[in-house]
Amino acid sequence: MQVGGGVFAMLEFTTHSNMCSHKIRLFSDLWITSAAIFRRLYAVAMRARQFIPVLILGILLLPACVPQPVAQPPEPAPSATPVFASEEEALAAAVAAYEAYLKASDEIAADGGAHPERLKDLVTEEWYEKEVEGFEQFAASGLRASGRTVMENVQIQSYVAFPEIGSEAVWIYLCSDVSGVDVLNDEGTSVVSPDRPERTSFEVGLVLQAHRLLISSRNVWDSGNVCN
Repeated sequence: MQVGGGVFAMLEFTTHSNMCSHKIRLFSDLWITSAAIFRRLYAVAMRARQFIPVLILGILLLPACVPQPVAQPPEPAPSATPVFASEEEALAAAVAAYEAYLKASDEIAADGGAHPERLKDLVTEEWYEKEVEGFEQFAASGLRASGRTVMENVQIQSYVAFPEIGSEAVWIYLCSDVSGVDVLNDEGTSVVSPDRPERTSFEVGLVLQAHRLLISSRNVWDSGNVCN
């Protein structure tokens, strides 16, 4: 098998010797031609390298190719004018806000503590949570109120305004009169202690949110007495 294969290869080479010689010359010519083309391309590429930095610089300097920043409209600055022009205006707004708060509170108590969300637009979120907790306990005890709370002798303690950040706050003193309010259990019997004070002095804080004063705090004022 090995001898036969060698003889076949020798005969194949002898038979096509002329053709093989022609192919060798052709490949040689192609190699020479390819080498010449390669040298020319290399020379062209080397010359082109000298122009690449200039080309890049020209592209970078084209103003039409550089994206221009889009002008954004300026954000509106906070108003430098306070909502209330004076302490008197702030006091009047605080009185109106607290009256609305008392009215809603009395109505919720009359309904046995149901639907305390009626206070949601009148107080801050933090104070609303305290109100809900108190009315839930009131409802769990089966209590119901009747009558109306009266606000008297309102005085302004202080008014501060920071119009640059849209913040304003008012603190007032007032006398809360609950002499006309009764609290009944589920049997209709009054559970009001005979020792309950009918009039109490409070210090109330209100903050401005969305151009509305909201109740933010209410504490018994022991340092003074506006109920006299």
